Amino acid sequence: MWNELKKTNPKAIDYLEKCGKENETDGNEQWKPERWAQTYDGGYRWRIMTSNGSESLNSRYKAERRLPVVGLVEGTWYKTVKWFNERKQITLARQAEGERWPKEIQLKLMKHTRKAAAINVITVDIERGEFEAQLPFEKNDPGVTWKYQVFLKRDYQPRDPQLPSMCAWCKCRKPQLTGIPCLHVVAVCDHCRWDVSDFVDERYSTENMVKIWSTCDFHCYEDEDKWPRYDGL
Repeated sequence: MWNELKKTNPKAIDYLEKCGKENETDGNEQWKPERWAQTYDGGYRWRIMTSNGSESLNSRYKAERRLPVVGLVEGTWYKTVKWFNERKQITLARQAEGERWPKEIQLKLMKHTRKAAAINVITVDIERGEFEAQLPFEKNDPGVTWKYQVFLKRDYQPRDPQLPSMCAWCKCRKPQLTGIPCLHVVAVCDHCRWDVSDFVDERYSTENMVKIWSTCDFHCYEDEDKWPRYDGL
């Protein structure tokens, strides 16, 4: 695909090769795909595939956006405090129940498990952890079987050094992008009688969720005469 893009739009390739460099004109400086390619960013834009993350926040702040600046800041602060406290209580309750993963992750895995029932799995090399997931033909492609290469082991080490936290690899790239087993990985786990939840990235764990929602130390803000001195930019 890279070579084809170079033929059809060399300017795009030139831009991507310079993107993220400290000095764009330095031909010796290595190009940095982690600055623009989600498959190499190490999960820093975790689960945010597009700008939908910011757009979803905009929709939650519709009322505040109509207010003057002071009201906007105040409304945003109170709503943020409310969110953090609500989510902290939810995750603490999950932790007290002994649940390893948040409810959203469990529901997603259950959904994938139902759909994965139609997938046929071929063991290519059990020692290497290589499998092939074969999907039956779809409506628009009668007679076609979709095949996906999957690497999965309990002690699996990712082939891609840019993704050190991932514990599953699939040709569809979804586990690499989200850290959540895709349909094909779920099918392989069912085929091998493995617990699919073992292959969810630990950053989604209930324990980590508790840490996330406990990070901010909110306090009621003081009267204006007690604010820190502001000398401008």
